[in-house]
Amino acid sequence: MVAALVLFTLATVFLRLNIYRVLLALDATAKSAGDGAKTTKPAGTAFSDIVIPYLTLVTPGLSVLYPWVVATSVFVETNVVAFAVSFATLLFGGKYCERVWSSRELAVFLGLTGVIPVVLTFFSLILLFAIRVSSGDGGNAGAVHVVNGTVGLQLAFLVAFKQLVPEHSIVLFRGLFTIKVKHLVMPVLILYTLLGAFRGVEIALLAWYGFFTAWVYLRFYRVTYVDPLLPTTTPVATGEAGDAANSAADSSKTRIRGDASEVFALNTFFYPGVVREAVHALSRLVFKTLVAFRVCTPFGQEEVEQGNIRASLRTNGPRAAAAVAAGSKSAADADAERRRAYALKVLEERLDTRKNDTTA
Repeated sequence: MVAALVLFTLATVFLRLNIYRVLLALDATAKSAGDGAKTTKPAGTAFSDIVIPYLTLVTPGLSVLYPWVVATSVFVETNVVAFAVSFATLLFGGKYCERVWSSRELAVFLGLTGVIPVVLTFFSLILLFAIRVSSGDGGNAGAVHVVNGTVGLQLAFLVAFKQLVPEHSIVLFRGLFTIKVKHLVMPVLILYTLLGAFRGVEIALLAWYGFFTAWVYLRFYRVTYVDPLLPTTTPVATGEAGDAANSAADSSKTRIRGDASEVFALNTFFYPGVVREAVHALSRLVFKTLVAFRVCTPFGQEEVEQGNIRASLRTNGPRAAAAVAAGSKSAADADAERRRAYALKVLEERLDTRKNDTTA
């Protein structure tokens, strides 16, 4: 990942420099022929305006002939600050997730959260372009957008950290600023949304699509194999990182899809309470609609309880997980008792009705 970032970024810089030199030479030749003064900058062209459509995704249509850019554009940064942030994200985030999951699982996660946000951003920009053209806004319709960078991956890693280590704190400026990992997603989304408003809407689109792609995958689709006696994934032969294939082959393990825990629900990424309640109401409406069209399948009560136990084990350790499990068992027992009492009551009422009918 880091090697790809360095390679494609350097290749893009090299190509842009070569194009810039050619433009300088052409401009100097034109001005010499016209007895103009020599300049160190081509007229009407800035270095930042030069695009490489076969390494970065350039809309509305410059990269259509190069489908591989949906993957290469993720590993291209065009300024030093963005490159430094991307380098740190891929190095430390990738190393931690690879240790907890596996190399194969990390590759799947990066593939989905890297490519899908780029593709969705591309179609969103095409739609925006079509709307502007149809509305007669010709000046803005011709604007070129360059989609590149690890913004989507940055949000994806934050979502993964929210699942794996939500209570860990990040301390900056020697303790002057402290924030827990579970609270990081919302301020980063706001930051990139504001940057998108001033520097290009593609930045905001990448951030939001990266967030949703990672959450949907980890919430509903990622498959893990757990020991039926333990509420968490157990290490396999190669260590804690393990290999998903080995786990799948172990018939003694239980197959778990997604993360049904309440602490990983969509609304838990947002705050304060008013925003959280609004997100909760909206997300429930959307989810019920998807369930009605059979796009999604709702979690069962047992899946939610097991998810809460595993989440508690990851966050607070075995003792807390045992307490959550005991509470879930007590609640389940109480619910079962209520069901039995209600069933007995209904049965008695039916027997009384039949007895009265017979007497009559």
